[in-house]
Amino acid sequence: MVVLAVQARWESNTNARQRDDAQSPGLLVFRPDGRQLAIGGTDGRIRLWDTSNPDRPVRVGQFVSGRTDPHAVYTPDGRMLAVIGTPVHAVRFWDVHDPAHARPVGRPVGGVGTPIVAIEFDSRGQRFATLGGDTTIQLWDFTDPAHITETGGSIIPTEDSWHAGDIAFTPDGEYLIGVGVRGEIRWWDLNPDHSLRRVCRISGDVLTADVWRRYLPGVPYRAACEGQA
Repeated sequence: MVVLAVQARWESNTNARQRDDAQSPGLLVFRPDGRQLAIGGTDGRIRLWDTSNPDRPVRVGQFVSGRTDPHAVYTPDGRMLAVIGTPVHAVRFWDVHDPAHARPVGRPVGGVGTPIVAIEFDSRGQRFATLGGDTTIQLWDFTDPAHITETGGSIIPTEDSWHAGDIAFTPDGEYLIGVGVRGEIRWWDLNPDHSLRRVCRISGDVLTADVWRRYLPGVPYRAACEGQA
C-alpha cells in the first residue's frame, strides 16, 4: 500500500509520471536524509531512486540482492544499505553512496542456524543489533564495515514465552528495547558502568585488598567499586 501511495504521488504530477517495475514490491525505505529511496521486490533486485526533487524522481541504479523478500535499512550516514531476506538469512551490506555502482562490502554476517528477521543501528552508526528468528539478539561492532565483529555474547531472553517482534536502540544508544509479538516490552542496559554500579550497590565492595591478594597474587590491586556507590 505504501509503494502504491508513492507511485500515486509521483503520477499525480504530470511532470513526475514514474513507476517502479519491481515484482511484487515489498521493500520501501528512504535514506535518512530523504534524498534516496530503495524499492525491492520478489525478483531479488533493489532499485535506487534519487528523490532529492520529489516532483521529478529519477531511478539512478539497481543491484541484485539475492533476497526474494528483502528487508533493508540504511546506515545512519546513508552510505550503506543493510539487506536481509530469504533464501540467505545473513545480513549483507551494500555501498550505495554511488548508486549507479552499488557494491557489496565485507562478508555477510549472522544468520547461522537461524534467520535474521530484524536489524537496527544505533544513532552513531558504530554498532547494530540483529534479531534472530529464535528471539536471540546479537550486537555487532560496525566501526570497520569491511570487518564486522560480534560484540560480547548473545542476548537470550529468559522468558520462554516471550517472542521478540522487533528491536530498537534508545537515542543515546545506552539501552536496547525489544517488543514481543503480544506487545510485551523488554529493556536491556548496554552500558557496563551501569551494571557495575548495580553490582556494587547490592553487594558492597566485597573485593577487598585482602581478597584480591588471596586470589590474584602478583596482580596490582584495583578497587572495582571505588566511586561506584
